[in-house]
Amino acid sequence: MVASILFAALVFLFLAFAQKFYLGWLVKSPPLSLLLQVHGTVMTGWVALFVVQITLIEMRKTRIHQRLGKLGAGWAVLVIVLGTVTTLHASAREVRGHTEMAPFQLTITGLELTEMLLFAGFVVSAVWLRRRGDYHKRLMLLTLVCMLPSVLPRLPLGLFQSLLSILLAVYAALALCIGIDFLQQRKLHRDAVAGLSRRPNSRLAQLSAGHCELIRWSAAPVKRANKGSGSFSPYFRRP
Repeated sequence: MVASILFAALVFLFLAFAQKFYLGWLVKSPPLSLLLQVHGTVMTGWVALFVVQITLIEMRKTRIHQRLGKLGAGWAVLVIVLGTVTTLHASAREVRGHTEMAPFQLTITGLELTEMLLFAGFVVSAVWLRRRGDYHKRLMLLTLVCMLPSVLPRLPLGLFQSLLSILLAVYAALALCIGIDFLQQRKLHRDAVAGLSRRPNSRLAQLSAGHCELIRWSAAPVKRANKGSGSFSPYFRRP
């Protein structure tokens, strides 16, 4: 289960950020700020570390896996710090500029900070339960699911341009993980089910705190003209 989901995550990650980050030098896209470059590198490093750790377990290199886990715990702190700083920086830019994007960006900030909180909770729980392999691997897998709202809006073809479509896709991914787990184990693991139950509650709490601007933007896929340029996704607009 983990290998197949991890492969899908790698494909989505590359497709979402190929043009502006991974292959930006090749397609000559506008240069990113230093903050975004560091943020992208750290997030990519987390996924790469996840791949290495899974490979080590498959090779039965448990001791190396455990030692590398200490690095992973420190790397998770970088993910949380840079993810939070980047999100707040984007909101501050929109508010200072008094743009029409500002109200929506503030709502998105609430969602992103909730994602960081969930990410931190899953990592801490996984470290705490590191000797319980069945719990540990599922909790670590949920840290990747936490990244989906950042990846989905940037995928080609613009399939996930509304907040509702993104939320539904995240729920579908979680349900798929639980379904595959059930088929393999012939039972539902309570930690995976708990991960599914936590996310809708937190998301719906954020949605209920939204205002008319959120409803207007998320009711349907949105494509708006940025001054002098093409359309953009409103979900994540960063420097």
